Amino acid sequence: MDEEIRCDICDKNFGNAEALEMHNSVKHSEIEKKEDRSKRRGVKGYGFMILVFVLLVWGGSALLKKQENYDDFNLCLKESGAKIYGTYWCSACAQQKRVLGESKNIPYVECSLPNRAGQTAECIALDIQSYPTWEFNDSSRLVGILSLENLSAKTGCVVESD
Repeated sequence: MDEEIRCDICDKNFGNAEALEMHNSVKHSEIEKKEDRSKRRGVKGYGFMILVFVLLVWGGSALLKKQENYDDFNLCLKESGAKIYGTYWCSACAQQKRVLGESKNIPYVECSLPNRAGQTAECIALDIQSYPTWEFNDSSRLVGILSLENLSAKTGCVVESD
């Protein structure tokens, strides 16, 4: 008489090896497929994360290289008489600053009092009502986020490229 064979997965007893094999092929093959798929997803997930990391590092360094060139452009904007009026809490102003890059030469004028308690006297006197507001040497104004190309066309400042 054959010994009973036990399934390692569900702990059921079978009279012979053939019965256990048939049981495994019907009942447990889907479990193994799911485990294989989840392992593959894990590997793909890590690969995807590595790819994103590499793109961020590579793209970030390319962005920083471009921002280095914006110092001269921002200095030219300042020297041309262009100014950007904004507030520390304005998301569009933050986006405009990102367009201009990391530079201490951005011709920025803060219009908000601390704790958003109103406008500065300068911005009230100039009747600044929207942010960001650009004012140029010819006393013209443009409201909103301006591209480097638009600023270049308005001021004659040249955007250097790599």
